[in-house]
Amino acid sequence: MLLEWMKHQRGCEIRSARSGKAAVEISDTFKPDVLITDYFLEDDVTGVDVIEHVQAAGARVRCVLVTGRLRNALLEGLHRIHGVPILTKPV
Repeated sequence: MLLEWMKHQRGCEIRSARSGKAAVEISDTFKPDVLITDYFLEDDVTGVDVIEHVQAAGARVRCVLVTGRLRNALLEGLHRIHGVPILTKPV
């Protein structure tokens, strides 16, 4: 992942996950300053679900949601993560 490589070059501690379940598991032990997640992950847990989990745990994490498709299902779920910036691909 290019983003992971770039952050590693700056000395940041990084964790990455392909699935939403893995991201949720990581977030239970690793408390980042920033969470960047795609909406569509490799399972039925979305990026919105991951952000909600992190926020519900009381973590003070800046979150960014990335997506290549702004479709109705996604737009309807955005009210659940008020104030989270959305980047559309290509970034």
